[in-house]
Amino acid sequence: MNVYSVDVKICATAYVKANSEEEALAYVKGLDGQALETTGSVGDVEVSGLSLTSPDLPDVSLSPAMTCYGVWDAETVPELAEEGIPV
Repeated sequence: MNVYSVDVKICATAYVKANSEEEALAYVKGLDGQALETTGSVGDVEVSGLSLTSPDLPDVSLSPAMTCYGVWDAETVPELAEEGIPV
């Protein structure tokens, strides 16, 4: 069995504690193009399943619930990531 890498579009929701809509949007726009590992954080952005009313909710976080919108584009070709994995 082989393992293939396929680029997909993922949509996530960010929660930002801010004094205004403009401040929140500016922060999120600054994240454009940054990589994120869902088991950790990127910069000050954590993945958090805490309630929005929790006092422990980070100042900036991503919801762990995300939506996959399929392959990146029609030209996407899976890349062989690992060959010959035992089943």
